[in-house]
Amino acid sequence: MQAAQLDPLVYGRYILLNKVAVGGMAEVFRAKSFGAEGFEKLIAIKRLYPHLTENPSFVQMFINEAKLAATLNHVNTVPIYDFGLQDELYFIAMEYVRGCDLAALLYRCREYQQHIPLGLAVWVLIEICNGLDYAHRKHDDMGHFLNLVHRDITPQNILISYEGEVKITDFGIARVQVLGRDDTTGGVLKGKFAYMSPEQVRGDRMDHRSDIFSLGVVAWELLTCQKMFDGPNDYVILEKVREALFTPLRHINPSLPPDLDHILMKALTRYPEDRYASVAEMRLDLLRFLSRSHLFPSRAHLSAFIRKLFEDVFERDSAAIMEETKIAREVHAKQLAVGRPLHTPTPPTTKPPLSPDGSRSQSVEVFAGATPFSQPPSHLHPFRASPPPLQIHARLEHDEPTLPDVQAVAEDAPPLKDPLPMRPQKTEPSQKHTEETPSASTWTASPALLEMQEDEELFAGTAISQKQHAPLWIGLGTFATGLLLLFLLAQWFLPSSPTQVAARIPQPPSSTQQPTLRPIVSPPPKGRVIIRSVPWAYIFFQGKLIDHTQIPFEKELPAGNYTIQLQYQVPKKQADATTRQYQISVEAGKTNTYRFQFP
Repeated sequence: MQAAQLDPLVYGRYILLNKVAVGGMAEVFRAKSFGAEGFEKLIAIKRLYPHLTENPSFVQMFINEAKLAATLNHVNTVPIYDFGLQDELYFIAMEYVRGCDLAALLYRCREYQQHIPLGLAVWVLIEICNGLDYAHRKHDDMGHFLNLVHRDITPQNILISYEGEVKITDFGIARVQVLGRDDTTGGVLKGKFAYMSPEQVRGDRMDHRSDIFSLGVVAWELLTCQKMFDGPNDYVILEKVREALFTPLRHINPSLPPDLDHILMKALTRYPEDRYASVAEMRLDLLRFLSRSHLFPSRAHLSAFIRKLFEDVFERDSAAIMEETKIAREVHAKQLAVGRPLHTPTPPTTKPPLSPDGSRSQSVEVFAGATPFSQPPSHLHPFRASPPPLQIHARLEHDEPTLPDVQAVAEDAPPLKDPLPMRPQKTEPSQKHTEETPSASTWTASPALLEMQEDEELFAGTAISQKQHAPLWIGLGTFATGLLLLFLLAQWFLPSSPTQVAARIPQPPSSTQQPTLRPIVSPPPKGRVIIRSVPWAYIFFQGKLIDHTQIPFEKELPAGNYTIQLQYQVPKKQADATTRQYQISVEAGKTNTYRFQFP
C-alpha cells in the first residue's frame, strides 16, 4: 500500500489509520495510540455512524455494548480499552485482532474447495464454548448475576487471529438482566435471521440455550462450509428457522463421525429443554470426542492453518501496518513539535520539602529493609509498636550515606510506660543490695544480653545444662523404640517351631486335588434394530435423547423389549401433539426393522 493512499486522522488521543470493517451501526478503524517514553499500541476504534447519533435507541445500544464489554475479561472475548465521545461521535477502543473472522475463513475454504480439518474445527468450537460459557456465568462487580444472552453468535462475530486465538466480539444486542436491557421490542427481530434460534423467531422468552442453538448453526457451517438456513428471501429463511428444518449433517458429509453428529443434533433441537443445559456440557462432550478420536489439535496448529490459507492477505496486511506505523509516528512527532501531544504528560518529580529551619531533626532517613530509629525497638514491649516518624525523606543519589546516632536517639527517646521488668546487672559480693529501684544506667535493652544472663543464672552451678541433656534423652528414647519394634517384628515373622516352618513352605499340589474352574459367563445375546420414520423424528429412551431418524437409526442392542418415544418434526404442530410412544422388540441374532409414520 502506497503512502499517498493513507489519510491518517487525529481523533482525540488516537490516530485513525485505515478503515478495516463496517457493520450495521458502526465502522471499525485500525488506529494507533501513543504514550510517554515512546509507548505505542495498535488498537481498533469502533465508531458509531454519524447518521445514527440522532437515534436515541442506537446510541443507547452502543453505550450498553461498551458497558457490558468492559465487564468481560477472558482470553476468548475481545477486551475494550476506552470509551468516549469525540467530535460528537461515540467510539470504543478495543483490541485489534490481527487475523480474520470465521465468515472469511468459510468463504476462503469454499473458494479453494477445501474443508477445515476435523480436529481444528472442533478446537474452534471448544474455544467458542469457553468464551460463551464465561459470558453466561458472568457476575458484575457488585456480585449480581448478569444473565447474559449474546443473541448474535454468527461467523462474522467470531474472530481468529494469526496466532490461533479465537475470540467472541460484538455484544451490541446482548440481553443483560441487571443492566435493564431485557428490552426486546415486540415484533422486532434483532440479529441475523439465519443464525437465530426458533424461540427467538417466535418471539418467546429466551435464555442462554438460544445461544447454544446459534452455536450449533455455526458448527454445522464450520463442518460443511455451506449455509445451513438458506432461501430466496427472508420469509423462507425465518420459516425454516422457526420449525428447525435443515438438511441432516451426515447427508452432506457422510464421513462425519456419529458421535460428533449426535453432539450437533442435540444442540440444534427445536425446543430449548431438549438441548444442552449449558455450554459447559457441550464443551465437555466435544473434549470427550477429541479424546476418543485421538485428535490433539492446538493453537499452534490453528495458527499454521490460518497463515497458510491467508498467506497473501497476511503479507499484504503486514506491509500496510508497517507503512501506517511509520506515518503515525510522523504525525505524532508533529503533534509533539507544536505542543499538542496525544497523551497526558507525566508531571515532574519534586524533592520532598525540608523542615522550616532547613534541618532534618524531625525526619528519619529510611533504607530498604531498615526500620526508623525514632524510638527504641518495639520488641521491648510486645504490645506497643513504634509510632511512624513525623517525616520521611528519601536519600538522593548525591547524598552521602549516613548512620543514625544511636546514643543521641536513646537519650532523646521518651521513657516507655509500664516497661517489662529488667534484670539488674551483677554486682560484686562486697556490695550491699538496696531495696531502691536501680537507675536507668543499670538496665540493658539488648535481647541477646538478657538471654545470656538468664542462661547463666538458671544453669549456674551445674556441670551439664538441661539443653545439653535434651539430645541425650532423645537418642536413648529413639534407640529403645527401635529395639521394641525389632522384637515385635521378630515375634510376628519368625516361626517358633519346625512344624510351623514346614507349614509355611509351599507344597506341590497333590495329584488327587482337582483345580477349581470358574464358570464362564457368556454375554447376553444381541440383535440389531433399524428405525425409520416419516417425517424424521428425535428418538428418546427413558426420557433421554439418544439419536434421530434423519438417517435410519441402526444399533445393536441386547435382546428384549424396549419402549421408545419419537418426537416428530412436523411444521406448525404443538410439542404435545408430535410425540408418540412405541414398543419395539429385539430378537437375538436377527435384524428387526420398524417404520413409523406420523398420522
